[in-house]
Amino acid sequence: MTPPTRTPKQRKQDALNRLELDALRADGYPVTDEAATHLTPAQHDYINFYSTYSFDIDAELRREGRRPLRVPA
Repeated sequence: MTPPTRTPKQRKQDALNRLELDALRADGYPVTDEAATHLTPAQHDYINFYSTYSFDIDAELRREGRRPLRVPA
């Protein structure tokens, strides 16, 4: 199986993570390679830093009663 292609943004974050880990190691912190494998920019990609959200306000105002419950997958 081919690993997914990293975007330029992800590659930049990977490089920054490596630099930060090297700096921590140089300061004497015991950063293991195993712990470093758990670092990923995907942990923060879901954050919306610009606080822009889109809602269909008109549809919400037209709806009567409560919204239907989501059926878990």
